[in-house]
Amino acid sequence: LSENTASTTVFNATVWKDELYTTLILLLERYYLSTYEGTFADNFYGLKRERFVNNQQQPMRPQDKASTLFLVALLPYFTDKLVKFHAKITQENASFLQQHDEIENRNSALRLDTFLTLAFAKGFPYARALLDSYLLGFQLLFMFNKTRYYSPLLWMQGIIISRLTADDYRNFSTAEELSHKTSTFLSRMSSKFLRFLRTMLIASALGFKLLEWYYSPENISQRESNNGANAGHNAVPTPLPPRPSPRGVDVPPNPMLCPLCHEVRKKPGSGI
Repeated sequence: LSENTASTTVFNATVWKDELYTTLILLLERYYLSTYEGTFADNFYGLKRERFVNNQQQPMRPQDKASTLFLVALLPYFTDKLVKFHAKITQENASFLQQHDEIENRNSALRLDTFLTLAFAKGFPYARALLDSYLLGFQLLFMFNKTRYYSPLLWMQGIIISRLTADDYRNFSTAEELSHKTSTFLSRMSSKFLRFLRTMLIASALGFKLLEWYYSPENISQRESNNGANAGHNAVPTPLPPRPSPRGVDVPPNPMLCPLCHEVRKKPGSGI
């Protein structure tokens, strides 16, 4: 809707869609971290985050929640901006190389800026591959119970992910009842909306997959062929049965006779 009405509206939401999405994620993750001791994804799978100090699990501190909020909401935003900037620089890389002689005649500041841009364009894929390999190594160690940290970011924070227990659910329910009594109507409605996002996420995922299947090229062609067959249009006619060759062997009227020698068959199983 924003893309179709971009020329007629004063505020174009498509220009700030990444920032609006990041703001929504910040509000959502902040609510779940302060209420359920975990991110939205952690709570969706029945998990929580705890500090791991001296082989003991402790609740997260406010600074731990702030760093987690930065890592789950702001860090993906900056990473996405870097990826888009790299894609832009990569497209302009060829023009930079073609203008190399012209750049040599300019001042040193411009040459340094161009050099750093080209270095980023060439080095960013290697740095990202190295980081992905590092993350994969942590995940493999976590899978084989060699470490309690799923990622190096959690290791730097000193935070582990554990299962929610029955006591945790009871504590969450008690805290919700207390906050419901002391909070305002607007805060109660916002809390209900944020909790309802779990159901909305499942319903939207199923609806998206249903629409994706319904509008897929295979399903569209299948519907068109079925409609054509039902309406009698664009349907392939049934082919006629093959005609016997005039030089072929006639089938004898008596099934006990061999079609080749026209004598009584001695081996019915072989037809001769």
